[in-house]
Amino acid sequence: MKKEIENNLTIGAYEPLSLEESARVRQQHPLKVMESRYVMTAKPLEPMDVEPAQHAGLLLEGDTAEPRKAKVRHVMKGFSETGSEFLDSTTPQVTRDAAILVLQLIASFCWRLGFLDFTQAFHSGDAIQRLLFAEQPREGVPGLVPGQLLRLLKTCYGLTDDPYAWFNHIRRVLIEDLGYTQSKADPCVFFLFSDGNGGRKLHGVIGLATDDMIHGGDQYHYAKMNEIQQRYKLGKFQYDQGRFCGKDIKMDKDGSILINQAIFAKDKIADITINRERKKHRYSFCDEEEISQLRTLLGSLSWLAKETRPDLAGPVALLQQAMPTTRVKDLVEGNLLAQEARRHAESGIRVMPIKPKNLRVSIITDASWGNAKQQRFLEESTEDVWEEQKTCWIRHHRTPRNTLFHPAAAAGGPDLHSLLPERRTYMESDEPYQDDWTKNDSIKNPKDVIWIGFTKFLKQPEGAFLKYENINEVFLQLLNTSSQGGMITMFYDADLETKEDPQMITIANWKSTRLKRKTVNTLSAECQSMVLGVGSVHWHRFLLLEALGHQLNSSQWEAQLAAIPYIAVTDSRSLYECMNKLVCSYTQTEDKRTAIDIAILKDDLKKSGGHARWVAGNNMVADALTKRMKGDFLRAVCNKGKWTLTHHGNQLLRSDFEILLAFAVA
Repeated sequence: MKKEIENNLTIGAYEPLSLEESARVRQQHPLKVMESRYVMTAKPLEPMDVEPAQHAGLLLEGDTAEPRKAKVRHVMKGFSETGSEFLDSTTPQVTRDAAILVLQLIASFCWRLGFLDFTQAFHSGDAIQRLLFAEQPREGVPGLVPGQLLRLLKTCYGLTDDPYAWFNHIRRVLIEDLGYTQSKADPCVFFLFSDGNGGRKLHGVIGLATDDMIHGGDQYHYAKMNEIQQRYKLGKFQYDQGRFCGKDIKMDKDGSILINQAIFAKDKIADITINRERKKHRYSFCDEEEISQLRTLLGSLSWLAKETRPDLAGPVALLQQAMPTTRVKDLVEGNLLAQEARRHAESGIRVMPIKPKNLRVSIITDASWGNAKQQRFLEESTEDVWEEQKTCWIRHHRTPRNTLFHPAAAAGGPDLHSLLPERRTYMESDEPYQDDWTKNDSIKNPKDVIWIGFTKFLKQPEGAFLKYENINEVFLQLLNTSSQGGMITMFYDADLETKEDPQMITIANWKSTRLKRKTVNTLSAECQSMVLGVGSVHWHRFLLLEALGHQLNSSQWEAQLAAIPYIAVTDSRSLYECMNKLVCSYTQTEDKRTAIDIAILKDDLKKSGGHARWVAGNNMVADALTKRMKGDFLRAVCNKGKWTLTHHGNQLLRSDFEILLAFAVA
């Protein structure tokens, strides 16, 4: 606390008022006085910061995988400021995709990777232009007596507008004082150019995340960074290896850069506790505590999958669709994903040193038709009701229907494991139809008639339960009325398009998502996924063109994008042929909305310099984004930083991966 207060007073964040001045402020400006508090945290440390923290007596002991130090921040309760709702609360932060582009440029130009962060960043900005005061925290401020107020001079931590105020300050310094250019695509990316006879030359690049920076460049850029070091108090100013936005980033000797979250995977991804007996009730609904644990696990897994682990993105996205009507089987699946995350904790994204003149962007898309959950239950009738009796459960059907009824089809019913397989269906006055509801054709009506009546399910004897191996999962598959789409944007070497051997690539963006529109067949799903993907690739090309010195005109940007050709890759032969045939797409598809999408895609590729490519299914890296499957191939491509469009190249690639896998296992 003492260290924090001394720093704040030294840097001029605020100043103490005397007791007399404090009393006058309370009387004249009571609405300008806010409360404040100390926020105490255990801050994760990078290896080079451990010794200084230990010397200062701040190093904490514990059983975590990474060292931590004690940290205190004096924070204002800015939400209580009168008029705070009218202040700009934006927190500008470089996007994940733009940060990968920054690293790609550093690797491609063979620059040194740099890291820096600002100590007391918000207090290092411009003075505030409004009158504000703060009470002392309840623990007090060293050197002050109770009752003394603090007058705020800078945008102190906790004020609603402090992140945006700091961003405006550092943006002005970078642009006006140091000569950087702000990106149009991502306002937290800055380029350093010079103009010469050969056109604009890129000297350096910066990615800004509040008070953290990653950067790289030549000597001209390094001189600018040294100016920043002289001008501000920095927490770190290092090269080659560091942490940025919760990710560990390291430049290897070959010039490639590895991004991962190994410590996060080991420390924060924990299994849900499920005893052996509970696992046997695979199709039982989870209780509130189990749902809470699964929600926590999914939060950690989704963050990991979003930032550095594309190989987990598909299974995690599909498991999230189980919420909130989760079953015990979902807990088991969550634990398997957690184990997969920890087993490959060192895995991540490798940014490859692709030569700038060969740098291209591609989009790879895939889709799985009818495997995404859209609804919670098969039936949601308000007229049909459940009735529980001592020996059975009865479902009363007041709405005419033509299928048999499954006990998991509607909310409020029995635990499936508490039932016998026997089902008796009473169709109006007919004799009951008796069959087994656990089979894969459990809703097929052999009489093929419209009927009303009731269905009876007998309960298990006390102490007995129905084994999950005897229950067919078709009732869950019937909930999958949507399709899952997956897309990967990658930087690649232009030689990838013409050579058979695997070439350098960098995974720049990935997404697994339930497609918005219901699709009638696989072609429709694949096409919808491609439409989404092409929009993503244009943004990356726009950012890359900026970095390469193109002064993009807002009205001509689509035509200017053609300066960087791209490929759109699919493993759907039907989509590929529709996109390449010089015929009307209307005649090639059953679904006419898909025909419109294909026509738009063909026109987009023609105008923007793109062309479609087909790859075999075993070479589709986006497969793991659309299915419940292990992402071994995608993970290997991410870590190796190589891929191919050809069958021969794929054989070489997989042979190389098998050698690496065998070495890792050994």
